[in-house]
Amino acid sequence: MDSTPLRIAFLTATFVTEPNSGGMGAYLHRLTKVLHELGHEPEVFTLSQERPGVITFDGIRVERVGIPNNLPLRAIRRLSRRSPKLNISETGESVFAATRVGARLLCERPREAL
Repeated sequence: MDSTPLRIAFLTATFVTEPNSGGMGAYLHRLTKVLHELGHEPEVFTLSQERPGVITFDGIRVERVGIPNNLPLRAIRRLSRRSPKLNISETGESVFAATRVGARLLCERPREAL
């Protein structure tokens, strides 16, 4: 078995560095921390209300990606506010941001897993 460290990128709508991250953010934090302790290089790309940029959290590289403010997402947000049962804004933002970040990742830095 090859013991070369892996570079692993995680695209997520939430992480513990962001307000109200919830269970998924906490789970992903534990997972990336363990991978880091095993010698791998996990990176997290997360949507953020904070200023976009790169921070280091518990030894993990976290890139905060601004929430896109394009027309389809504005429409989704507006619909979600009008009908609380139709809360699809986070999902829509996640899909668009993950697509944008994923495309940039593939072009800029090779990884073993995404």
